[in-house]
Amino acid sequence: MFKKWIVPLLCLSLALPAEAGYAQGGNKEIAVSVDHEQVLFTDGSPRVNDNNHTIVPVRFVVEELGYKVAWNQAKQSIKLSKDAQNLYFRIGQYESAIMDSRTYVPLRYIAEAFGADVQWDARNHHAMILTKDIIEEPTGPVDESEENDTPNEPISENEMDKPGWEKKADAVIRLAEKYYGVDYLYGAKSGRTDVFDCSSLTQYVFWKNNIKLRRTSRSQFIYDGGDVLSRDQLRRGDLVFFSTAGTARKYKKDDYRRIGHVGIVKEVKDNGEIEFIHTFQKGIGVTDSKMNANLDKGWWNAHFLYGKRMIDDDGTAAKDVSVNPDRIAQYIE
Repeated sequence: MFKKWIVPLLCLSLALPAEAGYAQGGNKEIAVSVDHEQVLFTDGSPRVNDNNHTIVPVRFVVEELGYKVAWNQAKQSIKLSKDAQNLYFRIGQYESAIMDSRTYVPLRYIAEAFGADVQWDARNHHAMILTKDIIEEPTGPVDESEENDTPNEPISENEMDKPGWEKKADAVIRLAEKYYGVDYLYGAKSGRTDVFDCSSLTQYVFWKNNIKLRRTSRSQFIYDGGDVLSRDQLRRGDLVFFSTAGTARKYKKDDYRRIGHVGIVKEVKDNGEIEFIHTFQKGIGVTDSKMNANLDKGWWNAHFLYGKRMIDDDGTAAKDVSVNPDRIAQYIE
């Protein structure tokens, strides 16, 4: 028996991060790729609609994702199917439309409906749908050499008036945002700002704000910061830890080595969506990503492990609470 998925288009037709800037830029061609394979649009091409959302001819993209497309003329609807999974939507719902005899749908709707992630390269006007091993490589093991694992520059001086946690989090995030687009390099040396990997970015921006972190994502989780946090305890400025596809296959959920990635929470929205800043792949560099409000959707939700608080309520560094690697199971929801 086929499983039917009815997905509200409104919930998923979101703008790509830089689309508004593109829309104002004129007739620049948008490229679309699925797992780094260019999608070829033989007739019809991606465009930006009046709401500054990227819309694409649906057939070319979903076929690249491995789905079949069936059109129901009587109902003016489309069925997308793969194995036992079916997805239906009707033309005219929100931003879907027929243009030049092709059905156009918001790109982010297509990606998120199938549990993929979308990244927008504003410089090259390139929308990247990622479904596989999104993160290039995990950070190193927690017991790797800590030699030269801190930035050469001195740590920022304490302010006379210690700010609250929100002000400190704002300062950390503002500094991270200065490096949007700076490329990814696995194993980037501490203190380099021309390239980062995930944990060298978190280490650097906290270090410059008077909070010392170790060099790798695993060691930041085990040794740095305060209590381990569940998703519903997260706030701006917390670290969030994820598995990669590789570490998820190799290590069980109660093994700290399942950690392979780290980011910084930027915003926790009222609907449960969580935005974070990080770097994870060459060619994308420092960027923002989101954990979908629907916990069953999205690559990042599937790989989220736990959070950790680095900023105390008074704006100082949270007192380090080491995690016992043999007791990880207690943090699994």
